[in-house]
Amino acid sequence: MPPGSIIEVVQKQTRLMSNERTQLQNVLLDFQQLFQGKHGEYNGEPLSLDLLPNSKPFHARSFSIPKAYQQVMKDRISWLNSIGILTQVASSKWAVPIFIIPKETETVQVIMDFCGLNKCLK
Repeated sequence: MPPGSIIEVVQKQTRLMSNERTQLQNVLLDFQQLFQGKHGEYNGEPLSLDLLPNSKPFHARSFSIPKAYQQVMKDRISWLNSIGILTQVASSKWAVPIFIIPKETETVQVIMDFCGLNKCLK
């Protein structure tokens, strides 16, 4: 987020007192690299998950998405693919269910339920 955008966002926070807006602006400007709308890259050693013995792949269907949000959901998934957060695969032994939480900005937050996977981890 460019510095000008940060200032605009802070000015819209009318519920904050003037000194609180100044503090918020200073924090956002100090850490503006975190608000670029991009994700970072992990440069460490490759990770692997330790599964319990005899674990079988967990595969679950997604929760139903209301028709009013289906296109928004497709757009969100497409965006997550385009920035490298998700990668589309033809098929997989493992699949977690997903659901959405509608946001006030007419977008959705995509939530992934890893409970089934977590039960297979040591």
